[in-house]
Formats: sequence, structure tokens, C-alpha cells
Amino acid sequence: MRICIVGLEIVPIKKDTFVGSVPNNVVRLAKELSNRGHEIIVVTSDVGNSLPGVTSFSWGRVYPIHTRGSYASIASGVQFLIKAVPLISKIHSREKLDMIHGHSAYPLLAPIDGLSSILGGIPAIFSLYSPIRTTSLRDRKGIYQGLSSTAFSRLLFANIKRLTVFSQNTRESLLKIGIRQDRIENLPPVVDSAYFARRDYGNNGRAKMGIPEDAPVVLYIGNWAAWKGVDYLIESMVRVRETFPDARLVTAWGEPYNWYNDRKRFLDRKIEELGLGSAIIQFGIVEDLPSLMHSSDVVAEPFLNTDGVADLPLAILESMACGKPVVSTRVAGIPEIVDDGVNGLLVCPGKSRELADALIRILNNKGDAEKMGRSASGFAARNHSPAVVVDKLEALYGNILNT
Repeated sequence: MRICIVGLEIVPIKKDTFVGSVPNNVVRLAKELSNRGHEIIVVTSDVGNSLPGVTSFSWGRVYPIHTRGSYASIASGVQFLIKAVPLISKIHSREKLDMIHGHSAYPLLAPIDGLSSILGGIPAIFSLYSPIRTTSLRDRKGIYQGLSSTAFSRLLFANIKRLTVFSQNTRESLLKIGIRQDRIENLPPVVDSAYFARRDYGNNGRAKMGIPEDAPVVLYIGNWAAWKGVDYLIESMVRVRETFPDARLVTAWGEPYNWYNDRKRFLDRKIEELGLGSAIIQFGIVEDLPSLMHSSDVVAEPFLNTDGVADLPLAILESMACGKPVVSTRVAGIPEIVDDGVNGLLVCPGKSRELADALIRILNNKGDAEKMGRSASGFAARNHSPAVVVDKLEALYGNILNT
């Protein structure tokens, strides 16, 4: 099959390093599909001009649409929406596409698939990564967040054959706006369990960071947006350090855009005010993420919500694949993957003391932590490995083409 994948910013930030839930999930799907003999074509926005033009990777070709304006701005969004359909039509007229598959946390991108399907007669499916947004208009930033709401979403999905979701939570959000159940399929995110679970990473990461081998290490992966809850994680480290004075928090911020720079300055001030400067080691985009994970004792992902991101966060699943216990929050789809007390711990969102106590519990009980880690690794391998997910995706493609 010749499959056209559509999504935002599916471009490498460093060499072959992709950042974000959509880019990483798309690339992992593309690699497995390519290994099975399918041809992958990606049409994507590229606000940073990361790619000079059509670029071939081992798993497929990427057609970047260079836009003016910052990521998720009205200017860049409108340009991508206007340019994507003609580009897909041009590719289809030359190469005859078999399937269009859109990927986004925002319904606003679905019409690209729908219009391309109408114009070219190509079956279209759309993977929605997070629930339909319920936040107020004043809390939404950019064209994608602003228009991806309950009021518009049902219309935006009108010409899509099937919708895939990561979680039951996202499925329920679609049912609430009137999408028929038979149009919704579950397609979990992909985590290369074999890659993340490799034990030969060792603890070299600690030596590079100057952290003693016996010092407790808490790892945070993600950007510094308010809804990630990192404020409360930083606050929790004060209490953690009362029990473990040499504990460190390592942050892999991984944010290639500057739209949250004011947040980063705010967090830096908070770290200074709390006297945690020597306790927090900050990184930007990390190419060798598994090494960092294997060098930690516990991973903390204190989400306040998952609006506009993966409802089953990849950072959590990747940490689980590494065999690390995760402390996260009882929000959105997260309780669907983190079984409290079995493969990690769940706390209420926005509660720094509760978060600290959960971290201390894991750091104090290495036996329990190792048992949680083994359970987490098994869960990730059984449910999110490339082979498992792409088996489901191929079955879905076949079902659509045969109806």
C-alpha cells in the first residue's frame, strides 16, 4: 500500500531525533509499516525549515510545507491547511495513494484528510491523540486549540471513514459529540519496547551528569507548559530532599519551540527561590533518552490534563518500557495505563505534598520499585510494541479498503 500520513511538525529536530507525541508515534508506525513492505509518504508543516525540501528517510519520504509564523499560530496554521490539500492531490495524481491517515491532537486537521478523500476518492482515517477540548475559549492558544472544540469537531470529522483513539477517555469524548461507535477504533501509541528495555545502557548517564551512584534520581520528561504540572514537581522536591538530602531531579525539557519561554523563566525563578539550584539538572532535547531513563530511579509525570497532547503520554509509556516505576496523576487516560500500586503510583493533580510522598515511597522501597518496573515493562511490551499496534492498523486499513 502507498500511505500518505498527514500531521504537524513531523520533522527531525536533531539528526534523526523527533520531539513530541505525534512525530514520534508517526515515525514508529512508519518504520514498522515500511518493514512490512508499505510505502510511506508524509505531508507535514515545517515552521522551523528543518528540511530543505522533500527528504527521504529509511522508512519513507517527507514533504515539508514551510510556513511563516510561529508554531500553532494562525498564520502558520492557515498556510498549512491551504497548502496541504493541493500537495496531496498532486502526489496522488502522480503516484496513486491507497490511504490517507491524519494524526493530530486537534480535530481541525481532519478536513485535510476529508477534502483529499473527496477530491481523489482516497479512503481517509484520522487518529485523534487527545479528547475533544473542553477548556474555555480564553484558555486556548493558536488556531488548532481555538477551533478544535465541541462546537466544530463533529463537522470537522464529517468525511472521515474511521477515527482511531489512544484511550477509552478519548473515545467517550467522541461519543459525547455524536460520533457513532462503529466509526471509532482503538489504536494504541507505539513504543519500541526492545529499544527502551535494553540493559546495556547501564548507569553511564549518572557519571556524565556528575551524580553519585547512590543518589536518588527523579526524572521528568516533557516541556514546561503549565498543564504538565511541573511546578508541583519542583515544589515536591523540597520535601523529597528532607528525606533524601542528595536526591536530584533531572529534567529533559525537550521543547523545540519558544512559545513557552515565559514559563521557563518562571520555573527558573521558582527553582532559585526554593534553593534547589544544585538539586535540579536541566537538559534540553535529549537524543539518548533511554540512557537517561535507565539512570533514574523513578519517573514523574504530574499532568494536570492532557488537552492537546497524547491522552496516553508517550513519556510515561517509554519509561514503563524501560522498566521504571512512574508517578503520575489521576487525569484523562493516564489511569488506563498506570495501575496504581502495580506498575506505578497515581496522585491527585496539583498536589505537591502528595506527589512528594509518592516519590519518597518509591525511593524508600527498592524492592517494590523493581517489582513495579517489571510489571510496567511487561505492560508496555504486550500492548504497545510496533508489531502489536501495526497488526491492528493493517487490519483496519484492510477493513476500510474492502468495504
